[in-house]
Amino acid sequence: MNLKRAFLILIAALLLPGMAMAQDARFLVSKNFIDDNDASIEVMISCNTGVPLEQSATISQGNGVGFVVAGFDPDLGTCTITEDGEAGYTGSYLANAGVANPISCVFDSSNWNTGEGGADQTCVITNAATPIQVTITKAWNMEGAGGEAVDTNSVFRITSEGEITGGGTCPDAAVGGPSNGLDCAILSFSGPLPETDSVLVTPADGGTSVLIQELNFDSSVEVSYDCGGTNSGTGNSASVTIVPGGPAPTCAFTNTVFFEGIPTLNQYGMAILALLMLGVGFVGFRRFA
Repeated sequence: MNLKRAFLILIAALLLPGMAMAQDARFLVSKNFIDDNDASIEVMISCNTGVPLEQSATISQGNGVGFVVAGFDPDLGTCTITEDGEAGYTGSYLANAGVANPISCVFDSSNWNTGEGGADQTCVITNAATPIQVTITKAWNMEGAGGEAVDTNSVFRITSEGEITGGGTCPDAAVGGPSNGLDCAILSFSGPLPETDSVLVTPADGGTSVLIQELNFDSSVEVSYDCGGTNSGTGNSASVTIVPGGPAPTCAFTNTVFFEGIPTLNQYGMAILALLMLGVGFVGFRRFA
């Protein structure tokens, strides 16, 4: 009898650590949009131990979810949390305030948050809008320019409320007053052959306006632009609107050169003019000689 009791005590001692670790685990998932987008996103949790193995829920900024997995043992298994995603946004996952991961929140023994009776595990998903490329093409129409010289160097300033990759805060003089957080970037073109360049601008939920301005052009140059559809006309500036996940706009600026030269005579006109001058001279000479 004593032998049987000792055997049961030994079995219980071996099982208790595993039973203590295999417990209900709660995973708190929260959402953060950098631009305060209120979109609803589906998130999923997948585990290889515990019950249930897979769950999903819809969350939004300020409205998270708590997944409960019964009998999960972080020493034996792993739980992974991912999201369906929002078009035009890039996700970043932070599991238990550890190192950011661009793919998912992963929970196992290496980062398990322990506590009396089991502590909550946290997954914070942060979404930032993916920058959109704004492309500018510069061309010249030199027909009728004759042999006159024209400066084909062009400088463009791009101004936006959204962050411009590689840009910086606009000088106050560039916007006619306090910059108020506007971002600016400068693009240069040498011409006269067509050239293309671009900038990356981070849009905001609801749309971000991007202003494109050609800063230097000769008085003999007429500037026209075509940003697609009805967004075209004459002038040295154009505005486009970008939205997360939206199309990448392209604007073509064309400088047409006009010269009002002094009219010239061809060889026949020159011959007639010479004869007229000779005739007038001959008549004058005969009259006053």
